[in-house]
Amino acid sequence: MSGTTIATATTLGVVITAAGQLPLSITSTGSVRTGGFYAVYVAPGISGSITNQGLLSAGTGEGIALSSGGSVINGSPADLTAQIIGGVNGVDVGARGFGSIVNYATIATTGKTASAGILLEGNGSVVNGSNADTAARVTGYGDGIQAIGPDASIANFGLVQGQATNGYGIYLRDGGGVTNGSNADTAATIRGVQRGLEATAGAGTIVNYGTIIATETTGKGQGRAVGLAAGGSVVNGSNTDTLASLLSYGANAIYGKGVAPFSIVNWGRIHDSGSNGSAILIRLGGTVVNGGTLASGQVDTAAAIYGTQQGVVLSGLVASAVQNFGTITGHVAVGVDLLLGGTLVNGSPADSVALIQGYRGAYLGGASVVTNYGTIQQTGASPSQGLQIVGGGSVTNGSAADRAALITGGRSGVLLVVGTASVTNYGIIRGGIGVSFYRAQGHSGATLTGTGTVVNAGTIASTSGTTGIAIHFGTGAERLVELPGAVIQGRVLGGVGSNTLELAAGQGGATITGLGSAFSGFTALVADAGSAWTLAGTSNLAGGGVTLDAGSVLTATGAFAATALSFAPGAETLALGSAASLSATISGFGAVAHADVIDLLGRAENSASFAAGVLTVTGPGGSIGLHFAGAYLGNQFALGSDGHGGTAITFV
Repeated sequence: MSGTTIATATTLGVVITAAGQLPLSITSTGSVRTGGFYAVYVAPGISGSITNQGLLSAGTGEGIALSSGGSVINGSPADLTAQIIGGVNGVDVGARGFGSIVNYATIATTGKTASAGILLEGNGSVVNGSNADTAARVTGYGDGIQAIGPDASIANFGLVQGQATNGYGIYLRDGGGVTNGSNADTAATIRGVQRGLEATAGAGTIVNYGTIIATETTGKGQGRAVGLAAGGSVVNGSNTDTLASLLSYGANAIYGKGVAPFSIVNWGRIHDSGSNGSAILIRLGGTVVNGGTLASGQVDTAAAIYGTQQGVVLSGLVASAVQNFGTITGHVAVGVDLLLGGTLVNGSPADSVALIQGYRGAYLGGASVVTNYGTIQQTGASPSQGLQIVGGGSVTNGSAADRAALITGGRSGVLLVVGTASVTNYGIIRGGIGVSFYRAQGHSGATLTGTGTVVNAGTIASTSGTTGIAIHFGTGAERLVELPGAVIQGRVLGGVGSNTLELAAGQGGATITGLGSAFSGFTALVADAGSAWTLAGTSNLAGGGVTLDAGSVLTATGAFAATALSFAPGAETLALGSAASLSATISGFGAVAHADVIDLLGRAENSASFAAGVLTVTGPGGSIGLHFAGAYLGNQFALGSDGHGGTAITFV
């Protein structure tokens, strides 16, 4: 006997006990409708193929049981009406051998037990539908498809669905791979109540072009679109498919744990709207990329990750990385939370609309590198941080070509504590405190501080204006580097330690107002090589020293207090509006003959004498004394006009 064909209706189950009875073909006029346990049963040890274009139905058991592997084809591209129905499982294949199932029509269960539309037991494969057949359906009361074995492979172009309250759309017991839809089929759907898709004992590789959804809304926090219990990767959409969706109404859109690394790439939408949900929660850590460069060459800024609680949470054993080109939202908690720190890049030189937002925009709990070209912001009524790093690292906000980059928070724009950190700002950092290396811990009385450097080429502002705090340094050797054109709105507190205010070179001159008051706690002032700065009003660096690097020009319009003032070898100019107030000891002046200048603004002096380290200059306005350190002689100082009614002192 060579194969079996069923072309008529029968109520007797088909039992295959010999290899010669296969292949089995049920034509479009054939049907097996039985109240027994199997519509088609293939005895153990026999492997072969079954093709159905009619109806196979077993009200209390399995539509097809093919335990030693083989293949099942249900329907065809031209036949979408074929059905395989089981009370327990629709198709059960491969407990003792590899099985493959191709479905163009319907495979389903009717019972109310923990059943599966397809039970794939031996590293097999399932293809449900095709690009041309998106109506193919696999439905189980428990799971749509349950696969056993780490090499299980599932491709869905239609609908795979688990209907019970604890049901999964697809359950990969030992891991495996699932592809849902294609660039040509974005309607493919995997739906479960508790899980859209779950991989447990092995890593899962998930590629989604359509929709994977968990519909549980009971508030138990179990609903997950994708769960990866042993690591793996998820790609949602592609550079030509920005409509792909991972949706949950319970706990998480993506949840991962285990020991394997995680990788998530999103081109479409990852959304969790449960009351306690995070869009992405990975217990081990890993990488998340949201958006990217589309096939058109444009940046995918529409990619969106939204969580009712957190947007992205990466915790566990390793530092993590998030790169965002679109929007990441944590509605009532954190937009991005990297528990052990890592790397966060928001936007790119070609993408300034990237957005990370939440009650706290971003939190990184270890040494971290943050680069922002778009916006990182705190939302909600209660003040918090736009960006917080605990453990040191660096923050770069904007670039020389991107002055609109924004980090903003109600309490702090940027908070950096526990460790050494640096902030380089070309854009805008704004908060109750713009940048802070200091945080009092409320009722506990404990205080967290950091040490760091701020380089400001943009705007750092307190939302309280000039009376607020723009920058609050912590402990250690702190440094503020201010570039011409930069803006500080609010006070700068130098903190505890040896703190330096560095005035950098750039195009044109610039002004600092209130050194010692608006800028307090600094013990050193450095005018960088080639820089030109004005200290407006009273400037008090009492207890601190001033360094003029090669070619710098420093003008103090009012009273100027410092303990030491050093000229570097080169051509520096120190202009004093109130020379009588300067008690600093000057060193290094005249290292290059005729190069250094001390300009006494508005004082037309006509004589000078030098004794005991003091240069006394006398004119109509009286005498002033300038203190020098070094082996100087009186005839080495020359007086001349500065061309503006003042006196230029040079070394000859």
